[in-house]
Amino acid sequence: MILTQKAMGKTIILTTHNMHDAEELCDRVAFIVDGKIQAMDTPSALRKSCADTKVEYVFIKEGQKSRNTCLLSALGAAAGQKNIA
Repeated sequence: MILTQKAMGKTIILTTHNMHDAEELCDRVAFIVDGKIQAMDTPSALRKSCADTKVEYVFIKEGQKSRNTCLLSALGAAAGQKNIA
């Protein structure tokens, strides 16, 4: 149904966490964090740029918060985990 509407020239706004659906259905994808667009491009361009993706995470131990930033590929090691897939 979405592809039919797209073929008719309709503008469609789709909210999803599924990147497979986004790649199949969307011309452009935006990542929104805390109400602000953090990245916007074609699905393939965003996928190609993922090597540079940084994530921010909060680690809570004994009530103390530690906010850190690292490359997505290093997230498991940064969080003290052996492997995170």
